[in-house]
Amino acid sequence: MKTAVKILCVILSILMAVTLFAACKKPTGGETEPASSTDNTEAVTDATEATEEATDETTAEPVSRPTADGQLVEAYDITFYLPEFLTANSYNGMLGVYDFYTGEYITSRPSGMDVALSVTADSNVESTLAEYAAEHVKNRLGAEVEAVETELNGFTWLKYTVSDGACAYFAIFNEGLYEIYAERGGDTQENYDAAIAMMEQTLFLAVVEY
Repeated sequence: MKTAVKILCVILSILMAVTLFAACKKPTGGETEPASSTDNTEAVTDATEATEEATDETTAEPVSRPTADGQLVEAYDITFYLPEFLTANSYNGMLGVYDFYTGEYITSRPSGMDVALSVTADSNVESTLAEYAAEHVKNRLGAEVEAVETELNGFTWLKYTVSDGACAYFAIFNEGLYEIYAERGGDTQENYDAAIAMMEQTLFLAVVEY
């Protein structure tokens, strides 16, 4: 009889110990259960997407104003560079006209290369820019050619190229009409190509803050 009582006491003691241990393992009201693997995956994905968006915004920088080893041409919202061997006309800036040439002026045109910039109001374009440009190219360069949309440093220009290499560029920007005409004249092809390349590499339009 005593042996049976002892065995019963031992069994009850074991049951109580197991119950207490189980109670200690349960989360209380102030504790949180570990996140599931699905929750962890979603959190990592959200964090990755946020990082990628921040990186895209940080690296998206505007096109910077290019420079070159030459003379700076600057008028209103436009800048570009030309080789130093071109002479700046003494009347540059008058009526929005800027002219650079080689050789000597004979009557109204230089004997060598001629690069001329004209800046006027965009209201001078009564129809479309393409129609306006085609008419002026025909009058100035004496040829009817198709325009080619050419992107130069982040801005699209209408470019016209004549068979003899003469070319013209047109753009409207910030209520201004920009026209550039380039002709080789009696200068060498090497000099002309160098001038055109430098101009195109540095041709830039941006609103000037005063």
